[in-house]
Amino acid sequence: MMCYLPDGIIGGRKQLHEMNLGLSDLDEALDGILLIGLATMTSFGAMKVLSPIRECILSHYQIAEPIQHRTYAYYVQMIEMHANQAPGDDLYHTACSVLGPELGNITHLIK
Repeated sequence: MMCYLPDGIIGGRKQLHEMNLGLSDLDEALDGILLIGLATMTSFGAMKVLSPIRECILSHYQIAEPIQHRTYAYYVQMIEMHANQAPGDDLYHTACSVLGPELGNITHLIK
């Protein structure tokens, strides 16, 4: 699933759990791909799949439909929660700090 998000999972392991993708072995899978070097943690805690791995997965596999729908729903909910803030609103900077780093992922999912 991480291959379908070009900017990776910005919030790391915590965000993946919040996405509620229905994966029972999520922590074991994450530990495995991090341990063998298929994915990496950035200095600010995001998890990203290495580019050659990402390209290979994208060219040979499709994301399972239930996971695709849950991922899409997660990002739609994020947008609905934060996108109505205008400059000058109390929560505008919070909205920018949440949505800004996710723009690449959001754009990719909407295409």
